[in-house]
Amino acid sequence: MLRNLPATSAMVALLALIGGLAPAGPAGAEGLATGATSAATQYRVTLAARTCPDYSKVMVGRVKDDRIEAPVVPGRDSEYTDGRYVTPEVETRTSNGCEPLAGWRFTFGSGHQRTGVLSTVTGVLGEAGPTIAEVPRLGNAGQTAEGTIAGAVTVTLTEDQVTRAMRRQLWVQAGQPNRPLLGNAALSFAAFRCGADGRSGGNVQWLAFPSGIRHLFCFAYYVKGASPTSTIIVRAKTTRPVGFAQRFTFATTFGFSPAKSFTLATSGDAVAQVFVRPIGTASYQVTGPAPTGWRVAELGCVPSKGGGVAVGSATVDVAAGKADLHLVAGEVLTCTYVYEPPVAPAGLTVRVSSEGGGGTFGVAVSGSSGSWPLTATPAGDGTAAAATGADLSSISPGTYTLTVTPPAAEGDAGWRLSGANCAGTEITPSGQTVTVPVTAGVAVECVLRVARSSGGLRLKMATSGAKGSGAFAVVAVDGDGAGWSATASTESSGAAVDAAGDGVGSLASGAYLVTPIAPRTAADGGWKLSTFDCAGGVAEQKSIMDPDQDGDRPPGPLVVTLRPGADPTTCTATWRFVNATRLRLSLQVQGGATGRDSDAAIEVRCADGSTGAVVLEAHDEATERSLDVPMTFLAPTQCTITHSATGITDGVEVVTLATIDPAAGSAPLLLPATVDLRREVAEYTVTVVETVGGASASAEPSPVFKTFRALPLVLVGAGLVGVGVLVLLIVVARWKRSTEGSQ
Repeated sequence: MLRNLPATSAMVALLALIGGLAPAGPAGAEGLATGATSAATQYRVTLAARTCPDYSKVMVGRVKDDRIEAPVVPGRDSEYTDGRYVTPEVETRTSNGCEPLAGWRFTFGSGHQRTGVLSTVTGVLGEAGPTIAEVPRLGNAGQTAEGTIAGAVTVTLTEDQVTRAMRRQLWVQAGQPNRPLLGNAALSFAAFRCGADGRSGGNVQWLAFPSGIRHLFCFAYYVKGASPTSTIIVRAKTTRPVGFAQRFTFATTFGFSPAKSFTLATSGDAVAQVFVRPIGTASYQVTGPAPTGWRVAELGCVPSKGGGVAVGSATVDVAAGKADLHLVAGEVLTCTYVYEPPVAPAGLTVRVSSEGGGGTFGVAVSGSSGSWPLTATPAGDGTAAAATGADLSSISPGTYTLTVTPPAAEGDAGWRLSGANCAGTEITPSGQTVTVPVTAGVAVECVLRVARSSGGLRLKMATSGAKGSGAFAVVAVDGDGAGWSATASTESSGAAVDAAGDGVGSLASGAYLVTPIAPRTAADGGWKLSTFDCAGGVAEQKSIMDPDQDGDRPPGPLVVTLRPGADPTTCTATWRFVNATRLRLSLQVQGGATGRDSDAAIEVRCADGSTGAVVLEAHDEATERSLDVPMTFLAPTQCTITHSATGITDGVEVVTLATIDPAAGSAPLLLPATVDLRREVAEYTVTVVETVGGASASAEPSPVFKTFRALPLVLVGAGLVGVGVLVLLIVVARWKRSTEGSQ
């Protein structure tokens, strides 16, 4: 309904209106244009930056391991749980001692990479910033909230950015791609969190909007005056291709994981991991012993620094795979391990590498010269175990088939022969069998790769009330990394469709947090997650979502556990379309347009952040203008409508009144006025009418008086009886003077 402002405000407006009975001066509408912004259809991000005196004042991310990009592990444990979104309350509580950082910038992108010390975005999609002293606090739905956020900037995402966010393909980094620290040598990176607190521990996070959320928070932390750092790169490769991803485990004195170790896996090519560490420690150590049967063929550490100057050094023990590192500020020290695999004997050698668990596998070797049963027991950790049981060193030249028999124990279902590499050549299996040529005098080593299905994860989406496009975000609960995504679009209401995305269907065994991402809000309505459940596997509902503005608590994300050999787990999200409440706004001028010499305008400002204006330009021959598109609301709110400018020439009288449909009563009311928008009403229409008069030349009542006769009734209805009578007397007196003067 439409209601007056408090009595004091109403009195001020009344006096202004009474003054309007006299000749009205022109009013300006500079900077206004007809149009509206609906908060319900916008997606925003508030990005804040902080500086801290040391790392003990910074809260760490959800996972502690060696992929944290800060040189020191932040000292405060994370207060977030799986799926809980970043909030200013948690960040403020866990960052006492830190200060707002103004002037900082952030960059959006379609992808991400790490080629240096810090991760950066790729496919730049725009920049945000600089951060300023403080910005207004917004709620999860973008509505106005109490308080402010210091050292921050709030941006409204572009159409392209929103589309990518709906697919979980929008990334944001602190800083700029070529300058992650914006050239500030006095600062060191500490932490960066956005939206659903990412698990990467790096300088890039993904943005997505689940049910009921259209506004996210990001917080970047830096340490002032941190110790100088150096970069350590550990590389591993093999002397020849081995046909499977051999894992090499390294123990360090500079590791961030509880085990103080990390793993590199390669089938031959060089792989590496990067560490940035302070040089306050006299030296660091890294040890990468060779797996059983292997040996460290080479180990060397090479320092490098700009200008060709190399100062740092390392002492290495090749046989033990150990290196003592002596760092110099700003230098990069690269240690390369070269591993030699076991030497293959003459004839045919068979090895089995397993993923998804260990077990004892049978391998039947058969050819024209006979058949031989073998067994191998890989540990399931990526290493390859030799198949034993027969001597194949003197096997005759020819073609042989190798058939794998998985373990027969209960719970060992789901094994398959996923690939093979023989004498350095990849061979495609046929079922559980591969065919291998053996040449006289040549050592042939075959690695059979077996894998056990986790059952897999299938994601489905359904919509009720309309068709729509949504997505899912999937991240490993106990691991690090950006995770995976899948998208889906429905063509009709009710039928569930499969979501498609790279990697989701082939996830390894383990626990994953699955979050549905809402379809985009449109002008005619938005979406609520009505159900989200999983079948065929093990799933735990996480009650992490706060009630929305309507008081409903949408279903939360699910933690899904994929187990080896289990049935596929199917998770289905059902979204319900919710029609919006809409507000139409019109401005009319009655009594002729001759009294206008400038623009007339009305404005609307709502508690949820929506704004709009209708402008009737002075040169416009029309007598009415409206918003081209109604304003959209998905929650109850209040909107205040003001008369910004009359556009009326000096010496011309004007009366302005407003009506609303539907309304509790039929009487027009004064501006400014507040509109209470309720969700049970589909559409409101507010019409503001300027009635223009002039110096009358006849005894007939002026148009102002004709239009104004209803005003005392309005004032009486508003409880201002005495004022209503006073206004009536003033109007009569002015009309009488006007008629007497014309005689």
